[in-house]
Amino acid sequence: MENWKEIRERFLKLYVPAVADVLDEMGYEFQTCSPYLRPLQPGMKLAGPAFTIKGQRDGSKTFDMSRRIGPGILDHLEEGCVAVYDTSGDPETGHWGELWSGGAMARGCVGCLLDGGIRDTAYIIREGFPMFYKYISPNDAMGRFSITEWQTNVTIGNVIVHPGDYIFADYDGVVVVPKDIIMEVLEKAEGIVETENKIRAEVKEGASLGGLYIKYGRF
Repeated sequence: MENWKEIRERFLKLYVPAVADVLDEMGYEFQTCSPYLRPLQPGMKLAGPAFTIKGQRDGSKTFDMSRRIGPGILDHLEEGCVAVYDTSGDPETGHWGELWSGGAMARGCVGCLLDGGIRDTAYIIREGFPMFYKYISPNDAMGRFSITEWQTNVTIGNVIVHPGDYIFADYDGVVVVPKDIIMEVLEKAEGIVETENKIRAEVKEGASLGGLYIKYGRF
């Protein structure tokens, strides 16, 4: 595999619909996460291999804090990863907030895809940490939630995510690229973007969109 930093830079020049089109053409038709997962701000994008986290409801007031901070989960985050957090459908907790964002950034994590709740949103926005999430809640995890596993298969927005799958997200949505086809998808998506740039230029010059679709095979 090539350098993750270079791969990330290449993905960030693309847009999610182009990658989704490639996955469809390759027969991977169920890699787009449910549309309820939205960015905290319109310009935020995610691009990186998945570091998966899974948790569940837990009413204990004395659960092991080391699984949340210190030698726990944040210390395992890998440079350039996207934290992908499955909360098992928990409907009310703020699973990710200020300290999580700061700790993740310090480890080189480039963003989070969370099928759950965030809090401390002003801080996350101020720091510019890319965050895609389901809802906002002020509720702390203490007495509500605990982490059970990491680097295991998880389900995010109805898509199964394996550790190392590539997460790509922008304002249009979230796609999950299986880890075995990352480079093939990237190269094909770059080709689509190049073609669509040519179509855009010719449309501005007055060419027929229908004719251009036929000319460039985009139909």
